[in-house]
Amino acid sequence: MRIALVNRFCPPDPAPTGLAMAELAADLAAALPEAEVRIFTTGGSYRKGGEVVPTGIDGCVGVTRVPPVGFGARGVGRLVASLIDGRRLAARATAWADTVISLTDPPLQGFWMGRATRRRRVRWAEWTMDLYPQAFVAAGLAGAGNPIVGALAGAQRRRAPDLDICLGPAQLDHVRRERGSGRAGLVLPTGLFDSEPLDPPEWRRNESRTVLAYAGNLGEAHSADSVARLVERASPERFLFLFAPHGSRANALRHRLDGAPHVLWSERLDAAALDHADAHIVSLRPGWEHVCVPSKALSAFSRGRPVLFLGSADSDSWRFARGAGWLVPEPPSDAAIDAALEAVADPAGLAAATEAAVAAHARLAGIRAEGLSRLLEWLRAGRA
Repeated sequence: MRIALVNRFCPPDPAPTGLAMAELAADLAAALPEAEVRIFTTGGSYRKGGEVVPTGIDGCVGVTRVPPVGFGARGVGRLVASLIDGRRLAARATAWADTVISLTDPPLQGFWMGRATRRRRVRWAEWTMDLYPQAFVAAGLAGAGNPIVGALAGAQRRRAPDLDICLGPAQLDHVRRERGSGRAGLVLPTGLFDSEPLDPPEWRRNESRTVLAYAGNLGEAHSADSVARLVERASPERFLFLFAPHGSRANALRHRLDGAPHVLWSERLDAAALDHADAHIVSLRPGWEHVCVPSKALSAFSRGRPVLFLGSADSDSWRFARGAGWLVPEPPSDAAIDAALEAVADPAGLAAATEAAVAAHARLAGIRAEGLSRLLEWLRAGRA
């Protein structure tokens, strides 16, 4: 059996999709030692100059790097480059593999994969990190009635994957409504990990304020405005914010909060800071429910930290919490923000939410183990 995993990014790039793909590749190689597992990517390899990369388990994972198109950093040029990259990745992966598991980056990777897998009779599972073309609508790049969006969505319904792998049950239900339900589906969350608690950093020992952290992508799916309003309504005497955002909306947040005395900016937050923040901030703009499931929430639970979630109660990120945090519905009202800040600062409430975060991590680890088991069953069934 030859299993190809397809995604734009690959470690050492820290993109969450690349890390998720690397973890899945290692799991598959360990569970299926008779199979060849190879990553097809336009991103960096696991080590410089290496095509075959040890994973720390029996066997190894191969990496085929398809050089990306060298134009289009922004706007239409970037979209065109992504489309070309996606088509080339689909062609290379389906020429080699008998089974492909593709992620949804580059955008519309599923469009090309549907065509290539049908033509070459290759089994195909899609792991929906983001949904396209719905993400174009959510980002305001196209209207819901746009004929191109409709044509792309129709093509994906006609050439749907053999297996839907989704980040949460709400996203899986949404995918089935959009693309039909006559095929297998499973839930495989990403962003989870096991770690031992670290000692508090020096700054935490003398810090009595409630500490909220935001680390990672602040892109089109996230609201810089809501995060900024949270900071602006928080008392500098009672709250400290640790921020290390990147992405298309990060500069807007930095500009708006420039000079705020209770914000500490970093290029990245180390593990100890993330472990000892009282809660993590997670944001999801209206219209992005089920199109995107931020991994920040699951990473927070893995550290035993609750979340302050700026988003919809219908999203998987909040459904997974089950008491491990506080909800501020988007778009947020001042009253909802103030109530959430008061709740986070309450010692009893914070202790209960922290306990619930530990339980959420254990529950999600079980969901992931079940999803991986079902994926392995599907892969073995195809070999028979």
